[in-house]
Amino acid sequence: MLISNILLLLIKALDLYLMILFIYALMSWFYNATQTKLYSILAMMIEPLLSYIRKLPLQFAGMDFSILALGGIIWFAQKGLAFIAIMLLS
Repeated sequence: MLISNILLLLIKALDLYLMILFIYALMSWFYNATQTKLYSILAMMIEPLLSYIRKLPLQFAGMDFSILALGGIIWFAQKGLAFIAIMLLS
């Protein structure tokens, strides 16, 4: 029971991280938004994981799809943790 509660907490934390990633991606489209304190705080949270993904060749036609890849990885991790939590509860 304790393990499933920990897994549910991790799922919620990953959900929050996905929301932060989405806000970071939206703010990166606007030059003035990238100069704000909020953007630098979000960058401190996002860039450590994003730096690993940016080593992969995910830039096509001037677009960087590394944020999308990171979001997909986090989404799949959430679904895997949810599956494990369901299996532990049953």
